[in-house]
Amino acid sequence: MKASLDRLSAEDLKDVLQVGRVALECNRSEELTREVLHLMEAVFKTSCSNFFFSLAWADELDLNRVVSLTIGQAFLAQFRKYYYQLDPFINALSLSRCPTTVVTEQIVPYGKLTAGEYYNDFLKPQSIYSQMSIFLRKGDGLLGSFNLFRGPNADVFTSRDRAKAELMAPYLAEALSKIRISEKTATQTAMIDKILLDLPYGAVVLMNEWYEPIYCSDTAKEKLNDQCNGTDGSKDCLRYLSKVLSDHFGSQTAPDLGKRKLKLQIRRGKLEIVVRLVRMGIPESTFFAVYLESEGADSHKTQEEEKLKDLGLTPRERDVVRLLSEGLKNPEIGKRLFISEYTVENHLRSIFKKMGVSNRTAATNRLFMMTKQHPSLFWHC
Repeated sequence: MKASLDRLSAEDLKDVLQVGRVALECNRSEELTREVLHLMEAVFKTSCSNFFFSLAWADELDLNRVVSLTIGQAFLAQFRKYYYQLDPFINALSLSRCPTTVVTEQIVPYGKLTAGEYYNDFLKPQSIYSQMSIFLRKGDGLLGSFNLFRGPNADVFTSRDRAKAELMAPYLAEALSKIRISEKTATQTAMIDKILLDLPYGAVVLMNEWYEPIYCSDTAKEKLNDQCNGTDGSKDCLRYLSKVLSDHFGSQTAPDLGKRKLKLQIRRGKLEIVVRLVRMGIPESTFFAVYLESEGADSHKTQEEEKLKDLGLTPRERDVVRLLSEGLKNPEIGKRLFISEYTVENHLRSIFKKMGVSNRTAATNRLFMMTKQHPSLFWHC
């Protein structure tokens, strides 16, 4: 590779610096990947490109989190559903140890590629012939992969192309890593302000919509370390927790989650997790607040039910106040319970009177204080 670096021209180096400069000027992960893809398509004269982020819990690409400029959603859906199993870049490489840049002929001879199903049924319809992937890493973790494609009538990627990409990779990895840290920090602050300040317990893990841990309270770390045998065990447990949530929730939306409990077997014992789905931000994003409790803990659901009964709330009023505590508006409560908004308002007036409060926020806070645990703001997964 050094010989190739020596042959790079001043124009090549200018391209490298331009890509690095654009990356460092971006403020969001998706913005960075999209802007860099635009520039790379011009620099490397490609027909199409995309970027796959990595999974939160493993050095693997997240097939559901992709930024693409020119590859249609239909092809991406086909790839996720089936063709990823045939992709030689996924099947032939160990992403934790592979080189920073990899081109097609390093993995499979073109004769063998063009004779197979993956090329003829998936790549060829998109006029894709050769590929160069640039894997971004920070420390010992994989951040993602830029994937550049050329058509059958274009030259294949050369050692000079790889040399340019090798020089770009550290700039891109550093910029993307800093942005992701900044995003997690900003999200952590917002989530703490929105959720944690009102919670009477501390064993909470916050995760973003890609199931990446963005905050783990000290109490949660202690609980995870206790389960994972040692003071350094919480990292592995968090990766495991991320994977469990991804497998369990997938792409389900809030109404589809239902109310189910999940007990996790983590080395020394079991944990019950209770998950709250939160939507916030512009554009609106999804976050998960995960409450950890050891097996055998008292059920806050039962405590809540008994306390509400003691206040004289009817079964329907108890349904309304629980949906109110989930943050639902009157029309949403009515839709969930198949009653009119007018009926919801009548129920709320009765609930406020029986609970001795005057508004929605006070009713929710009263519910918190009655049980000394978080009520059914949390869906049981």
